[in-house]
Amino acid sequence: MKTQLTRILLGAALLSSHSSPQTAFGQAMPGVASLDLEVSNANAAKLRSRVVFIESTLKIDPEQPLLPDKATGYGVALSSRRIVALSFLVQGAQSIQVSGPQGSLPAQVILYDVERRVTILETAQDLKTIGLEAIQTAGPTAWEADAEVFALTSNLEGATVLSGVVLVDPDYPKFPGLLRTTLKLGAGMPIFDGKLDFLGYARTVTWDQDPLMFVGMPVINAAMTATRAAAQPRKKREKPPRPWWAK
Repeated sequence: MKTQLTRILLGAALLSSHSSPQTAFGQAMPGVASLDLEVSNANAAKLRSRVVFIESTLKIDPEQPLLPDKATGYGVALSSRRIVALSFLVQGAQSIQVSGPQGSLPAQVILYDVERRVTILETAQDLKTIGLEAIQTAGPTAWEADAEVFALTSNLEGATVLSGVVLVDPDYPKFPGLLRTTLKLGAGMPIFDGKLDFLGYARTVTWDQDPLMFVGMPVINAAMTATRAAAQPRKKREKPPRPWWAK
């Protein structure tokens, strides 16, 4: 029952049409200025080479044929063959395709951390072959109050750029490695600073009460570190040497 409910919620929260660039994945809160058209177009072209479209084909329960068979969303290239994204995008996936401005590649999950909402995907080929480039991560000043942030509405040609600012509210509970902005985004859409360096991605799904929260690099790094630590083989415990008086 829990699995079925999760699939239904994910279907409502994450599914989108890749063929419809007007299916916007976010909006700016009232009072946030829109970008100058020329600047917006230039930023959109650069961000399209940084934002990865992810499509997961889900395992279908024959007894639940009306459940969605696809989940779609976004991520960014961490390196030449690895992508970081919202974990729910690949939950229950039997195959995954990642797309950039110049094509698509199959990918597989190499890290899945549902608690931190982080997944790492890997492709066999270099992501440059589909027009994607690895991101640079933003510095600490990008997390300061009122620092500018930017996001795409999709990674399709003709996509527009949303702009907002970082929110720092002393009365709001602080969660290490997560940040809040004035942008309401879904489907794991990434956000970038004024230099178009990566800040994090939207963590919001249907049941979340705060639609302004983003997973930042500290959380992503923690997920990768925890996985590496868990994969380390335990060293064989050596017996301590016998003291001289016991020889």
